[in-house]
Amino acid sequence: MRKIIVLLTTVLILLTGTFAQNHYFDLFYVKTYLGGGDISRNIIEANIVALEPLQEIVLELPENFADVRAEDIQGNDIDITIVENDLTIYLDPLEKGRSTFVKITYFTDDSVSFINDNRIFTYAFTSPSRIKDFRFTIFLPLKATITMKNGTPLVYPRAEIDSDGEKISVKYKETLEQGQEFSTLITYNLNRNHTYLLFLLGLFSGALIVWFFLKRRNNRRINVRVSETLDEDEKLIYDLVRAKDGILQKEIVQLTNFSKSKASKVIRELEKKNIVKKEPYRKTNKIFLR
Repeated sequence: MRKIIVLLTTVLILLTGTFAQNHYFDLFYVKTYLGGGDISRNIIEANIVALEPLQEIVLELPENFADVRAEDIQGNDIDITIVENDLTIYLDPLEKGRSTFVKITYFTDDSVSFINDNRIFTYAFTSPSRIKDFRFTIFLPLKATITMKNGTPLVYPRAEIDSDGEKISVKYKETLEQGQEFSTLITYNLNRNHTYLLFLLGLFSGALIVWFFLKRRNNRRINVRVSETLDEDEKLIYDLVRAKDGILQKEIVQLTNFSKSKASKVIRELEKKNIVKKEPYRKTNKIFLR
């Protein structure tokens, strides 16, 4: 019996060491600036507090990022390394209880997708450590408006929506624990004026117009088939896969609020109907349209 107690104590000590945090974030503020296309500019402002001597932290970036830069509060560059999606930031040595500020900027084309006249912004984040004050503000493009359904903004989860008369911003404020997930989905459109649309139409050649209408007719046939054969859960996942042109299964779980087992079941049904295909990707799967 004594050996069992000693063994359990050892396991608990090892587990505690594995999951122990060596820092937390007093502030973690993400600002995303959306343009007219699919590229977004992202700024992370973080105040890091050391729980033990600290020299580096690791953050996970989204796919297809570019032009990553990290700087201190004076605007001086901070050394970084990137391996796949993991960004390691090298800090001046911090003693326990001390804090430092880091600003990270990067661009990505992985967060905005297109469905008909709408654009869909999606974001999924897993907290690397405890965040006392997590803030996230999304700045929509100039003159863009949030898409409404039955008088309700298509913003998930609900958020504070603000405007300066020209740009709409969507704001979140949370407290996140280590490993806690946060995700959002915002549907919006750009409200281009009639004159501008005529100008764009004038740029198309005859061949391109033919291609456009053939493609649209084909998409319409696909949409008719989808609406006739899928239930609400299947259509929700289908729309996400179609919008993202491929999406991680864990992102589907975060964005739909489905359980892992429910998401897997719905994806299997879509596979049986030959609508999506699943490919292994790191520790999860990536879902594509067939």
